[in-house]
Amino acid sequence: MSNISELLKEKKSVMLDELFLMRNSFAHTVENLFALSFLVHDGQASISTDETGSRFACKIVPRSITHRGAVRHQFILRYDYNDWKMMQTLVPEGAELTPNRE
Repeated sequence: MSNISELLKEKKSVMLDELFLMRNSFAHTVENLFALSFLVHDGQASISTDETGSRFACKIVPRSITHRGAVRHQFILRYDYNDWKMMQTLVPEGAELTPNRE
């Protein structure tokens, strides 16, 4: 969770698929998505869509507005092994932001 939080602080806004994809591990990808969900739930990060509604951007939420006046929406993201395989073809190799773990 700290890796994702630090990346968001550094980059300010990133594409969701580039943030949590671990090209060589489906399990680590799911763990990254789970960690991000905690950051969003705690009000430390937000997820939004682009104009087409098809791509998600993620950014860190400044402490000054955390839990005060923030509009909360809930959505369900279905993600399985086939989605992971497809994401590997959509995200250019080397564009993954989360470092590989041993």
